[in-house]
Amino acid sequence: TLLDEQGSIVEIAAKYYRKGQYVSAFSGKCFASDAKISLDALKVNGHTFASLNSLRSEKDILLSLFDWILKLEGKPDLAGINIHFDFHFLKNRAKRYNIEVGSVLPYRLHDITNIARFLETIGLLQIKRSGPGNSLKDLADALGVTYNEKDLHTAEGDVNLYQAIDSKLEELAKQAMCKCKV
Repeated sequence: TLLDEQGSIVEIAAKYYRKGQYVSAFSGKCFASDAKISLDALKVNGHTFASLNSLRSEKDILLSLFDWILKLEGKPDLAGINIHFDFHFLKNRAKRYNIEVGSVLPYRLHDITNIARFLETIGLLQIKRSGPGNSLKDLADALGVTYNEKDLHTAEGDVNLYQAIDSKLEELAKQAMCKCKV
C-alpha cells in the first residue's frame, strides 16, 4: 500500500525452482484493516477499497507464505528485483504480528539489478530507464521479454516477468563469462 515501512501487503507471489526446474508457487491477496493506503498504490495495483475489504487478513497470508517456505526442500535463496526491500518489508510485517521468521526466511538474497548493472557496464546490455533505478518493465524491454501491461505491478505478473528476465540475464551472464575466459 506504500513503499516504506508504514505500508502493508496487498498481493504476494513467489515461485520455487530447484536446480532450474519449477517446483511450486505461492500467491495470495490480503489486506490489513489498519493499513495506511496510498491511492496511487491502489491505482497501480488495480485495487479499490471495496476489493480490499473482501481479502484475507495480512497475518493469515504471511502465515501461509511461511508455511509454504517451510515445506520447501532445503533453505532456498530469495531472488527478485530490489529484493532487499522485499526481504526487510516481509520481516517487518511479520514482526508486527509477533511472528518470528529468523529461521524461515532465506539467508541469501539475489538481486537481478546487480547482474543487469554488471552486464550493462561491460556493454552486453543497454537499459533505457523510465525512472530512477531499474524496473522490471525497463529490464524486460532491454532484454526483449514480452509482457502484458495489465500484469505489471501485480504479484503474479511480476514474479512471472521476473523469471523470464532472470533466464535472459543468465544467458547473457554465460556469454560474459565465455568472453572473459583466457
